[in-house]
Amino acid sequence: MLDTFFFPALEEYDTDENTLFQQDSASRDTGYLKAKVFENNPPRNIVDLKERIRLEINNITLETLHNVMGSFAVRLSQCVANQGRYLPDTIFKK
Repeated sequence: MLDTFFFPALEEYDTDENTLFQQDSASRDTGYLKAKVFENNPPRNIVDLKERIRLEINNITLETLHNVMGSFAVRLSQCVANQGRYLPDTIFKK
């Protein structure tokens, strides 16, 4: 999928070999929201699911957003220092 869609689309932008991207839907990114949406009972239908997602997104505090951005900056620095190689201690840390 990256070769077929992502990299050709990336060529439309002013990027070079130092361009970084983060994969969407990584469990680290979606796990918190999914846990909150399904915390009590599973959604009854798609409308209920969408409403719960909106509600939980609106409940995310500024402090949480600042913490996430700070954590991302740390992980990004570690990735650069590790020359883009896999960071198992960071990704799977509990």
